[in-house]
Formats: sequence, C-alpha cells, structure tokens
Amino acid sequence: LPVASSAYAVAAWLPRWLQHVEAQVAAGQRSPGTLREYRRYAAGAFEPMRELSLYEITYQRLDDWRGLLLTGQGPKTARNILAAFRTFLRWCRRRVPDLAVPDFPAVAVPQHAYAKVSPTIRARILEAIPEARRGAFLAACLGLRPGEIRALDVGDYDPEAGELTVARALKTPSATRQAGPTKGLRSRTLPVSTDLAAWIGAHRASCAAGAPLFPNPTGRSRSRRWRE
Repeated sequence: LPVASSAYAVAAWLPRWLQHVEAQVAAGQRSPGTLREYRRYAAGAFEPMRELSLYEITYQRLDDWRGLLLTGQGPKTARNILAAFRTFLRWCRRRVPDLAVPDFPAVAVPQHAYAKVSPTIRARILEAIPEARRGAFLAACLGLRPGEIRALDVGDYDPEAGELTVARALKTPSATRQAGPTKGLRSRTLPVSTDLAAWIGAHRASCAAGAPLFPNPTGRSRSRRWRE
C-alpha cells in the first residue's frame, strides 16, 4: 500500500491502539484512569492529527499542534496529550512497515511550589481527625497517594517488620471497582510510623487479610472502602 493510503491514517489505527490498551488494563498492566484519558484524547484533542497518514507525522506538524494545544489547554494537559500521542506512535511503529517516530516538541510546565506544614501544625490537624478515620491520614503522611491508601488491605501490612507493601491503587471514585497498578506500575515497601503502627494495632489487627486497611466508618459499600 502507498504510504498515503487511508489504511495508514491515524484515525484507522487509534481504535486498534485503544483495544490494545483495554487488554493491558484487563491484564492489570495499565490503570483504568489511563485508558479513560486516552479515549478522551482520541475523541477530542487528537482531532487535528486524525486524518493524517502515520507517515505524515513530522516534528513540524507536532510543533504546530503543540502551539494549538497551548491556546486551549494548560501546559501540563498539553504535555500529557503529546505524551499519549507519542505512546500511540511508538505502538504503531512496531506494527507499520518502516514507520519512524519523530522527536516531539517539549512543553515547559511550571513547577508547583508545595506549602510545607510544620510538625506542630500537622500534629494538631491529625488530632482533630476522628480516631476511626485517622489511619488513612497517617498513611498519607508517608507520601502515599489517595488511590493507594484506598486500595490497601490488612494483608498488605507486615506487623513484624512494621512495613506496608504498596502494589495497587484505586483510580476511580467508586469504592467497588477492582484496584489497578500504582502510578508507574511500581510497587514498593515502606516502613510505617510509630503512630500508624499503633493505630493499625488498635483498629485492624484482628481483621481478615482481604479487609481494607483503612475503612471509612460511615462508608456505604459493603467493605466500607473509602471513595474519592
């Protein structure tokens, strides 16, 4: 087929790529949130590129698209859209004859300045949280993401070692959806603080391994797992 054939149009390959990502999600290799973003981009932000042939994607076209994205999106969103399209092209490269993936233009994203809370203020905040809910917030002090905290089970805590194994995350608001991989597909083991170890010992030591480590005491789901 000639390289300009409609068989090589971006629009023809996007559904195949999304099906591939769906299979990755089903296998636990991608998060459902990533798939949702890719579908949204494919249906909207990718529009200027859809009718092009895969062989027509050049750095200049990408740079022009970058400028267009920045007129209607924040820089971080524009960067994410371009990164998703690069992932798509790299997937196509392994399946399309002699396809090259050009360099992608960079998008400068301002660094966010985080406000730091003093240990004294943090202690006051934690003391103001009801005891039954405090465990999740003590876990957040370890640097865990909310979705990771929501997905933790009692069996993920080793009381003898005083460590948490963080290997899953809930990426949707629902408390009943199956957990997916953590951000970056990276599992890790973290030592818990003395306060968190004491909270788990007092509240979750006798619970089954599959029960949520940090339940919402007023949650509506059967497991009372936290929603977003």
